[in-house]
Amino acid sequence: PPLICTNYPNYSDGTNGCKQYAMPSNKSWCKTFGHFSYPSTPHNPNQACCTCGGGTRFVPRFLAGTYITLKGNAFSGKDQCKGLKIVDVGHGDGIFNDGKDTDKPYVY
Repeated sequence: PPLICTNYPNYSDGTNGCKQYAMPSNKSWCKTFGHFSYPSTPHNPNQACCTCGGGTRFVPRFLAGTYITLKGNAFSGKDQCKGLKIVDVGHGDGIFNDGKDTDKPYVY
């Protein structure tokens, strides 16, 4: 199954976070700066950022095509939905749980 990667939460090298390392205009940053140690953090970008090969990877609990049966009254008084099907696992900005609507984990 595919792996999902999340960047280390709130990672910053003191100036830039994983989002800046992932920008197309900065595609050489991981190779050029990713191995450097920074006083602001115990981790370097190659360890902390998915785009640099780091981050935390895990197998998702559900994959596209997975059917989920709902138990109880999850949608009580609504459309009486009894099941859901996962149709997509998103490819987002790589900054999971940063409070933005674009939060979707990377899938590898």
